[in-house]
Amino acid sequence: MILVEVPDPEESAAEVTYYKNGEAVFSVPGLIGRAGLASPEEKKEGDKKTPSGTYGFVMAFGIKEDPGCAMGYRQVKDGDVWVDDPESRFYNRFAENQEAGKDWTSAENLASISPWYDYCLALDYNEEQVPGKGSAIFLHCLTDGDQYTSGCISIPEENMETLLVSIGEHAEIVIRQAE
Repeated sequence: MILVEVPDPEESAAEVTYYKNGEAVFSVPGLIGRAGLASPEEKKEGDKKTPSGTYGFVMAFGIKEDPGCAMGYRQVKDGDVWVDDPESRFYNRFAENQEAGKDWTSAENLASISPWYDYCLALDYNEEQVPGKGSAIFLHCLTDGDQYTSGCISIPEENMETLLVSIGEHAEIVIRQAE
């Protein structure tokens, strides 16, 4: 389990702890959205908030080669996108830009977002694809100088690599205000 605890729900600072078999493997400072936390009911596309709650992961991917990912991994290439256009039938989904039936006007070009997307896990937030509820919520790499994300969770690259080689397809992430 990955636990993301946020001391102040209106700030971007977080503590991210990875537990394996009940033991803490690492605990590191991380970041969440610039505007802090939002409940899943309040979360909106573009609000710069990270949704609180418990989620699984739908995909592991990155710009770098597979580090030996325990749950399957896609090395992204130019044209691989995550659709954030609420009007698209591909909303909040991975797609190839050349895909037949492209119907979106907005998407993140995953291969161009280095070093943040060098290693990445996509959360199953808004799997129902409710338009405007939020998309592209990832756990990804943190870089020196970062102060916040656009709604994702970020941690140092070496910790992302540890997660990718350690967690399986049934792993969960819990995002909450610190108690």
